[in-house]
Amino acid sequence: MARPQQNANRRKRHRGEYDDYSSNANASASASASGSTSINLAAMVPDPSDEADLPDEDATKGGADPSVERNPRSQCLPVADLPADFDGLPLDGAQFLALANRANETLPSFTRVDNPYREYSPSIPVEEEDIRGIAVGDDRGEGSSSSGQFQRTKKVKQRHPALQKESWEVLFPIHYQSYRKNLAARWPPSPLLPYPATYPPLPESSGRSDWYMFINGYTVPSKRSKGKKKVVVQVDEEEAMNGGGGLDLVDVPVEVEEKVEKGESREPLVSVLQQLNASQTINVLSHFATWLDENINQLPSPYPSSPILLPTQPDEADDDDIPSATRTTKPTSTNTSTRAPDPLPLNYFNWIFALILVLPAQLSSGEISTLRELSRAAMRVAGWRWIRGVVCRDVGEGWKLGEKGWLKKRTQGGGGSSEDGVVIEDTVDEMLARCWIIVHAVAIGWGQKDLLEELESLFS
Repeated sequence: MARPQQNANRRKRHRGEYDDYSSNANASASASASGSTSINLAAMVPDPSDEADLPDEDATKGGADPSVERNPRSQCLPVADLPADFDGLPLDGAQFLALANRANETLPSFTRVDNPYREYSPSIPVEEEDIRGIAVGDDRGEGSSSSGQFQRTKKVKQRHPALQKESWEVLFPIHYQSYRKNLAARWPPSPLLPYPATYPPLPESSGRSDWYMFINGYTVPSKRSKGKKKVVVQVDEEEAMNGGGGLDLVDVPVEVEEKVEKGESREPLVSVLQQLNASQTINVLSHFATWLDENINQLPSPYPSSPILLPTQPDEADDDDIPSATRTTKPTSTNTSTRAPDPLPLNYFNWIFALILVLPAQLSSGEISTLRELSRAAMRVAGWRWIRGVVCRDVGEGWKLGEKGWLKKRTQGGGGSSEDGVVIEDTVDEMLARCWIIVHAVAIGWGQKDLLEELESLFS
């Protein structure tokens, strides 16, 4: 916006310049008519003051050159001329505009914002030595010369066989976060699903023993009912003689305890989980952390107390060379005497993972601490199961996680076909997979990446 009288001044200035040009032109014409060949060179040289009226080319392009002096007529407000090393506070508007112009000159010409909805494809990690070999063209990175392209050979870092694959670590967060996002948009369901009629009422979240009975299929006892029972009143000999020896039956109220029965384990149905809020869900997860710690503390040591065939010894030993007094039987996974209780049953894992999925993304520090305790308890279960698998020869040389399948069948009584047996849910593969999913779910869902470092250090 122009200042007051600025347009009028411009018109006057242009009118004066036009009058000067007209007078010079008339003088030149008269000189030509008189036969004079003199030329007014001053009229052909532009006036430096006129260049100030032209707009600054650099200013219009947005890339002002610091070495070029700014045109005072191209701006409405005064701008101070500050030294290059000035870093103080502006005292007036002129100094403020000077600092603002200096800051604008350092800004980039354009900015880029990452697309939040872009899905990145998982990348396979490549060692630095492989990249150097591809660039140099040595035997490790150079492929067939006929195709004219280099064929990269991936140098896989040695990982503990009990740890999950690196590709799973890349793909699991993508699917896990997407599932949680879709579930959060529809949780809780509307309208609410009816509570299952075969389930007892949901216990209080703080009742650890009640939740243990609820999850494991026990009948949750209600308040002890009081009933009346006929009781014979005991009297002494003198009272019996005075009273004619008769005994009266008196109604005495007594407490009748309900009989607790074991049924099938209860599953984490949506109709059950929808009745829990975030704090109640954390309380139930804290019960699972306590139960896992108690199971590990009550389990026998994974290291055998009696001398057995160690994993470092050959599988096929010559029985003739071993004395009969010291000869021992190699324990196997099908031997029911060597099987220990399952510290993390499949039903426990289903409840833990389902409760983690319905938790909100924003939790307090105390609630996140409870989840970290649960993850560390799962790590201890995995460590115990791995050591016992090595001792009992469930894990041999060349073993890989999930390579031979997950669920296996154990024949009943050690004989018959596997079709007549029951499914083994505590194999090394199954137990490790459950523990890794719990740890990664907590680490990814609430930014606890240090738990993954603890996991790798545990199996390093």
